[in-house]
Amino acid sequence: MSFDLPPSYAIALLLLLSFLLFAAEVFLPGLVLGSLGAISAITAIAWCYATYGMAVGSFTLLGTLVLGTVLFLIYLQNFQRLPFARRLVNRASTTGESSEPKDPLLGKTGISLSPLRPSGIAKIDGRRLDVVAETSFIESGVKIQIVEIDGSRIVVRGPQSPAS
Repeated sequence: MSFDLPPSYAIALLLLLSFLLFAAEVFLPGLVLGSLGAISAITAIAWCYATYGMAVGSFTLLGTLVLGTVLFLIYLQNFQRLPFARRLVNRASTTGESSEPKDPLLGKTGISLSPLRPSGIAKIDGRRLDVVAETSFIESGVKIQIVEIDGSRIVVRGPQSPAS
């Protein structure tokens, strides 16, 4: 039993296979299926050049690039609406909500151990911390409160500082 497909059908099947392999890469990441998809697409386009010449090969290459780009953009726009995407995406990261609890130091009070011009040392919750004053200067020995934590940057407010 032999399958004698015309080259145009075989090229079309290889291109379809490449798009399916690229789509399957979402479910099984690791670049294996994506690499096989790229090899399939390159093989199909090279076969098209060899069989039908420069004009048809270039048209196939351009069509594949345009179709692939359009399908990828449609995929990006609709990814979150797909049923399987809800299991793949952390909802908190897409809604802006933090999945981690707020920092326990936020709102705590302490004493500035050095002048804060605007940065310096403070003792809060029994720990020495590098802090930054919300305003330009807070004297040493003043009661302060943590008003913002951004990564390792701890912003404090003194008693005379206006509320934001």
